Amino acid sequence: MSTGRSVLIVDDEPTIVEMAKLILQDEGYTVFTANSAELAIKRLGVITPSVILLDVNMPDQNGYQLCSRIRMDYPHVQCPIVFFTGNNTADHLRMARDAGGDYFVIKPFSAITLVTGIKRGFMAWGKKRRS
Repeated sequence: MSTGRSVLIVDDEPTIVEMAKLILQDEGYTVFTANSAELAIKRLGVITPSVILLDVNMPDQNGYQLCSRIRMDYPHVQCPIVFFTGNNTADHLRMARDAGGDYFVIKPFSAITLVTGIKRGFMAWGKKRRS
């Protein structure tokens, strides 16, 4: 099911998920959530989001692994993947890019930072597709 202007938030921290959900609903997104990598994979069997917000640190699989898995095993998911991370070191940003991520939002985040991060994710993803 194509879901138009929608986002899948994958994060195991309920407070982060709720905050991001409220911000993105105010921006007109339909929001789907998953608190684990496996639940995210199940959701991607049913929905095709226009963007994925993906936490780096999760209990069952890290975000880099999940991003790589989505890019390799789910070709119907043609959308930017924006990482949520508290780690803004060059190594972490490189790992996000190498896994197939398009942008990142540093935690903690504000509404402006989150929305801007998604827009930049769309821009980066568009550039990759044109190359």
